[in-house]
Amino acid sequence: MNETVQERIFFIDQLNEEFLSHTGYGAYAYLNTFESVKLFNEFNEQELPANQFIKDYVNHYFR
Repeated sequence: MNETVQERIFFIDQLNEEFLSHTGYGAYAYLNTFESVKLFNEFNEQELPANQFIKDYVNHYFR
């Protein structure tokens, strides 16, 4: 498994945990696989750490 795949898996796991802590449901109750991978790609194009990017995304998702 290459480094990018490992980073994507870790990112999606963090995303899932953040949704779970806010709603009681994981990320896939709200996002499909394509959307999760697209979000990972957006994360890679910016400077925030993963935990902050994910928190901001989840908070914005529920506004």
